[in-house]
Amino acid sequence: MTQSNQRITGGKLTALLVLVLALTACEKKIESTIPPDANTLKGDIEKTFNALNDNVPVWYWDVPVALTPGHLMSSFNKDSTSELLILQRYSLIQQLSQLYSRGGLSPDEQDDILNIAGYVNTYGDATFKAIVEDPVNAGFKAYVQSYLPNYLEYYGYSRLALAERPTYVVNGTVQLSLTFNNSTLLPQLKQSRQLDYDFRVFGYSKDSISLNGYYNTSSNKVCRLLAIRNEQGIVDYNNGATMMANCFFTRVPVSLKMDGAKLTVPANFRNGLSYFISKFRDGIMNKQLLEFSYELMNPKAPDLIEAFKDLRFCTVKSSFEGSYASAPAGATLITMNAYTAGGTKKVLEFIKE
Repeated sequence: MTQSNQRITGGKLTALLVLVLALTACEKKIESTIPPDANTLKGDIEKTFNALNDNVPVWYWDVPVALTPGHLMSSFNKDSTSELLILQRYSLIQQLSQLYSRGGLSPDEQDDILNIAGYVNTYGDATFKAIVEDPVNAGFKAYVQSYLPNYLEYYGYSRLALAERPTYVVNGTVQLSLTFNNSTLLPQLKQSRQLDYDFRVFGYSKDSISLNGYYNTSSNKVCRLLAIRNEQGIVDYNNGATMMANCFFTRVPVSLKMDGAKLTVPANFRNGLSYFISKFRDGIMNKQLLEFSYELMNPKAPDLIEAFKDLRFCTVKSSFEGSYASAPAGATLITMNAYTAGGTKKVLEFIKE
C-alpha cells in the first residue's frame, strides 16, 4: 500500500480531529472579523439610494455621445419613483422645417431650404455634415450657412419636457446595480444602443455616480450621473434657449450688447444673433458650474470679434417673460453671464431691434 492510501489508525485519527477542531476555531475567529453591514453590499445599497434622493433635485446623465432626443435628466424620490426629463433639441430637418414655415422666406429661399433638406434626408445628419465640411464643397458650405450658420453644433434646445415617471431600485446580490422599471423611453434607447435601463454601479458620492450599462462585454456604455443642485439654472437655460430658437427660426433682428456696449458683427451675418449662433455650440453641460451653457467653439477664429476673444462659455441668467412680438423695441430678450478664460464674468445681452 502506498503512502497516499494508508488507513487512518486511532492515534492518527485523534491528531486529525485536533487539527479539524483547530481549523474550525480559526474559521470562527475569521467570521468574527466580518465588517458590519455599513461596509457591505447591503450598506452600499443604502448609501447609494440615499445619495440619489438626498438634497439633489436633478441628476444629469453624462454620456459619451449625445442622446438623439436631447439631454436626459432624472430626479429620484425616496418612494422609489423617478422623473425622467428631456431637454429636447431640433434635428437638422426640424430646423429646416421651422425656417421654411416661420422664416418669412421668399419662394426662391424656400426652394433653397427644400434643396438642403433633400440632401439631409438622403444622407442623414452625420454624413451631410461631413459632405459640407469637405473643402471641395466650400461653395455649398456657404450656401448652407446662409440659412444654418452653425449646422455642426447648434441644435436649438427649446423645450424641457417630462418624458415619464418610472420606478427605480438599487439592489444587488454580488454587485451593486441601479435598475429602472415601468419605463418606455429607456428600453427604446437601449434598443438603439444609446443608453440602458439596468446599470452596474461602479462608484457613488453625493455629487457623482458612475454607471456601466448592460449591453455586452464589447459595447457597455460607461456614463455618470452628475448632481445639478441649481434646478432654476435648468429652467433659465430652457427659457433662454426657447427665445433664441424662436428668434432664429423667425429670422427677426436681434443685436448684441456686452457690458452695455452694442457689438458690431461682420456684415455677412444677418444680425448679432446669427453671429453668436455661428460661434457657440449650445446645450453643453459646463462641468465647473454644472449648468447648461453655450461654449465658444474656436477662440482663434479669424472673424471673431474683439469682445468674444477672451470668452469661453456663457450661461443664461434670465430671459424676457413673453414672446418676441410682445417685447418693446430695445428690450433685452436674453441676458447671459459670459465667462472669460481668466475667470472673470461679463454681461452679454440679446436686444430686440
